[in-house]
Amino acid sequence: MPDTRLSFRDGIQFAWDSTSLTLFKECPRKYYYTIVQGFSTRERSVHLDFGIFLHEAYEFYHRARAIGDDHEKALHATVEQSLVATVGWTSDDKYKNRPNLIRTIVWYLDEFKDDPAKTIVLSNGKPAVELSFRFEIPEAPDYLYCGHMDRIAEFSGDLYVFDYKSTKRALYTEYFAQFSPHNQMTGYTLGGKITFKQPVKGVIIDAAQVGVNFSRFVRGSAPRSDEVLEEWLSPTAYYVKLATSYAEADFWPLYESSCDKFFGCQFRQVCSKSPRQRQLWLEADYVKRLWDPLQIRGDI
Repeated sequence: MPDTRLSFRDGIQFAWDSTSLTLFKECPRKYYYTIVQGFSTRERSVHLDFGIFLHEAYEFYHRARAIGDDHEKALHATVEQSLVATVGWTSDDKYKNRPNLIRTIVWYLDEFKDDPAKTIVLSNGKPAVELSFRFEIPEAPDYLYCGHMDRIAEFSGDLYVFDYKSTKRALYTEYFAQFSPHNQMTGYTLGGKITFKQPVKGVIIDAAQVGVNFSRFVRGSAPRSDEVLEEWLSPTAYYVKLATSYAEADFWPLYESSCDKFFGCQFRQVCSKSPRQRQLWLEADYVKRLWDPLQIRGDI
């Protein structure tokens, strides 16, 4: 598969996002296998597919509401769109499957049909839904930080980026605590401020707990002060420059402390082999799915 990604030059990443930055911080070798080389497990993640379908449904609904459709019309159109989009998608997961996806979409949209959060309209006249952003990293101007946010809305007199999550976990305070600090939420806030020039205060997370026979929803927040945002930018510049030095030296250290996190790294068996065998294992047991932070999904 030829590498046509816009976010790389001569094998070196210059446009970063939350996914690539988080992986590099977690383990440079895992970042190298996943982002630089583009290796992934053969089976797609059910959780990834469920999340993508959920985001697409919410985006469709909020666009419809922003152009004047009432709740019922927008809801029915969203369900129809979701049913078409998921034709052929199968999941053996008892939580995240097609019936539970549709149920979660309908119940969430019904619960927030009178949502006090109102999607703003950008200067180009379009609703601020599914937005791609990018900005120069101040202390590393040759590098970009990029991402895709779900929407920007006014809530309780302030502007926030809204993000959607789904989980099997109970939605206690501890669930939302994981988002402060958090690369993704900090990047969203900066993207709203810098790219779209909106005085966003942070991120509102609409989380769905998906059970076998129920879906429930809790709205939490991840505010960001200007001081916290400034503090995040400097080490981000350090990390992207460090990754470049590793790429130039073709040296990707292994952080063993990360090997058993999140039920075990998917490359654990590869790293346990001798160095001369690892590429053969990657090419035999994994597939290529190239990640490109500069791929635009919405307005910018």
